[in-house]
Amino acid sequence: MSHLNSSSLVCKSFDELYSTIQRESIEYLNYSFCDTFGSLHHITVSASTFKSGTDLQKGIAFDSSSVRGMQYGEFSDMVIVPDFERVWVDPFFSRKTLHVACFVLFHTGEPSPGCVRSISKRAQEVLSGSGIADKCFIGPEIEFFVFESVSYNNSPNHSSFSLDGDEAYWNSGNSTVFHPHGRPNLASRRPLKQAYCAPYPVDRDLSLRGEILKELEGIGVPVEKHHHEVATCQHEIGVHCSTLVNSADVVESTRYLIKGIAHRNSKTATFMPKPLGNDNGSGMHINISLWKDEKNIFFDTESSYYNLSNQALYFIGGILSHTKAIMAFTNPTTNSYKRLVSGYETPTKLSYGAGDRNSAIRIPLSGFSCSKTQRIEFRIPDSSACPHLAFSAILCAGIDGILHKIHPATYLNTSKSQNNESFLPRSLSEALQFLEEDYDFLIKDGVFSHEFILNYIKLKRDEVSIVESFPTPKEFELYYE
Repeated sequence: MSHLNSSSLVCKSFDELYSTIQRESIEYLNYSFCDTFGSLHHITVSASTFKSGTDLQKGIAFDSSSVRGMQYGEFSDMVIVPDFERVWVDPFFSRKTLHVACFVLFHTGEPSPGCVRSISKRAQEVLSGSGIADKCFIGPEIEFFVFESVSYNNSPNHSSFSLDGDEAYWNSGNSTVFHPHGRPNLASRRPLKQAYCAPYPVDRDLSLRGEILKELEGIGVPVEKHHHEVATCQHEIGVHCSTLVNSADVVESTRYLIKGIAHRNSKTATFMPKPLGNDNGSGMHINISLWKDEKNIFFDTESSYYNLSNQALYFIGGILSHTKAIMAFTNPTTNSYKRLVSGYETPTKLSYGAGDRNSAIRIPLSGFSCSKTQRIEFRIPDSSACPHLAFSAILCAGIDGILHKIHPATYLNTSKSQNNESFLPRSLSEALQFLEEDYDFLIKDGVFSHEFILNYIKLKRDEVSIVESFPTPKEFELYYE
């Protein structure tokens, strides 16, 4: 399907969006919204329904009680209203359909506490209103797995999962490969944890990633790089940095396209952080910088520490001081904490350092000498996160660090002297406890609401209870006899 030129995707009003629909012969609008857990939902509407930009502005009603975590207050009737600045032609529809990112509002027109796009929009507004900076730029590195066969089952007396892929190292000894149609085994596989930047034909999905890039560029998302990752069947796509709300939208769009393109190629993609035992998991490293008057305020040539300004160091200090709480958003699944263990190039302690990939926050050595590329990299988050919530929580923590001048070295030394554990939470349950004890920095400027935080903690604790109530095959292996 042909795409709108990326320049025409930027609309400045509902009237302009309506004109675009008419000019490009759009047949349907795919109203998309993101729930509390980062999952997309959509309602498809005939373009003929709309007779003007005013009609578009009214939005579409939906039942929030049918979407987990979305209902707030007595009434379940809510409205999704398009954001005219974020639209693109959806490549998976047979008819020309415009994908439209939406805000979730009460019937009164007020944003729902559970509207994650409203949360990230408020975070961006708080930053610009603080005088610290005008914009927060975020560049995510999105890691994911692609498999050719996945099955799983959970019942009171049976629990199992099975993953497979042609390039997987465990298929090296087979006389034929399971897919497609038992063709001869052609080898070309890397051993466990040795597939980083592997070339074709080891990298079986090189063309698949190329297809993903073409679609991303078609919707106006420039990609910085892509390559095979360390684990078998694992990949990374790094998109260019953008402002906070735009970057969160890009993560959602990228995940949607990756899953859809894998599916139409008879494969399946997952952003689950740790689908494979004893192999690397998928993270979502987040590169961050703050800009004011078109200047990177993280860059200071007079600094004695890799050209990092005081504001940058305080921002790091703020993140480190609130990391355990914000991990409830950046690492929001029980599976997330199976990734954060020693031996897999993932952080396990609160720390920062130049070029150190085991640090929670890394200062990339490839960028510190130039103001355009100076940034910090937060390495804890993973791709299961809702990007709007994760990015907003990180920014709130960083702002708090700047306002209170929390130097990271001083913070870490003080924590050590007070015998505070520098280890990261070892489970989602621990992270939720830390969030419950430390969320004032999230609500003090109205970015998050008290109601949202408490509801989020409850919903996530319900998830933890479900997972903890089921035994695993590994437990039978260890304890049954």
